[in-house]
Amino acid sequence: MSGRTYTLKEVERQTAALPADLPALSEAARAGAARVLRRIGPVERAVLLGSGDSLYAAQSSRRFFTDAGIECLAMPATEFLHEFPSPEPPGRTTVVGVSASGGNPAVVAALSRARAAGHPTVAVTGAAASPMADAAETVVVADPGASAPSPGIRTHQASLVSLLHLAHAARAALGGPEDTVAAGPFDTAAVARAQRRTLALVEPAAATVARLLAPAPVVCVVAPTGALGTARYLAAKLSETAGVPAIASCPEEWWHVHRFGHDAAHPVLMLLSPGPGRLAALETAARMTVRRRLIVVAEAGDAEARAAASVLVPVTDGVPRAARPLVDAVVAGPVALALARVLGRLPFARQ
Repeated sequence: MSGRTYTLKEVERQTAALPADLPALSEAARAGAARVLRRIGPVERAVLLGSGDSLYAAQSSRRFFTDAGIECLAMPATEFLHEFPSPEPPGRTTVVGVSASGGNPAVVAALSRARAAGHPTVAVTGAAASPMADAAETVVVADPGASAPSPGIRTHQASLVSLLHLAHAARAALGGPEDTVAAGPFDTAAVARAQRRTLALVEPAAATVARLLAPAPVVCVVAPTGALGTARYLAAKLSETAGVPAIASCPEEWWHVHRFGHDAAHPVLMLLSPGPGRLAALETAARMTVRRRLIVVAEAGDAEARAAASVLVPVTDGVPRAARPLVDAVVAGPVALALARVLGRLPFARQ
């Protein structure tokens, strides 16, 4: 790595800042998404591009585009650039690049190629003056402000908020009522309160979870299809913050593949939020608990999840579906911090 200094204190500070960041980010994203739709018109098909946290934000938001009847793919920018044929006909597919810094070379190149081919292009970034903003036809800027070096936490939320608002605006452009468009996809103040409650609920459980995960050579994070973007983000924070190899997979993949390489003495971490794939995940959870401990991230009042869990990591109940990724994602910071402290590691130190 570079000579930058990474600390657990900064990870803690950024995690605590998420609810306070949300109102300004949401307002900037709402206004930016509205401008984008005025500029490019209705979105018929979308391809969301990113790397790392930006890709996980794209994956978390994809289903909100598809819910609106918009065909949507979320994929790595490098894959699109080198292997994905230019969508035809030009103008029918909107290409959205996601990079908090606005400097990801693969995303910049992908947007430049798509724009040259005649497709509407959108940059989702925290930096208005950046190569990616210059490469795209139009831009949504949501900047959480300066931070010390850290695994991406505040920046991931900014990307996710922007994409959720963009999906909402795209849906509205297809015929939603004007007052719904203006209000945005969720009540921002209520979601910020839900994030604060979730942080308070997760904190007592995080130390227990860390002690259970610490002996595992690899942490397996399992989530239904609707929450795989969040699961990948959680796995990334465990790797970056605590230096632990972590993989994320859907329940079907875990059951048929990864369980054979995972010692039954080590627990599995599962997200069981409401949404697509939940029933299948519960079925897999019931099979898993016969031989191994299951750490479950789920709503505090979810009786089915609590019954399946050896340890429950509770998140706030009743969050609107459109805001669920924003609330579930705050779990990553406290769990990654607790695991880093148990293992005596600093972010990115193994490199």
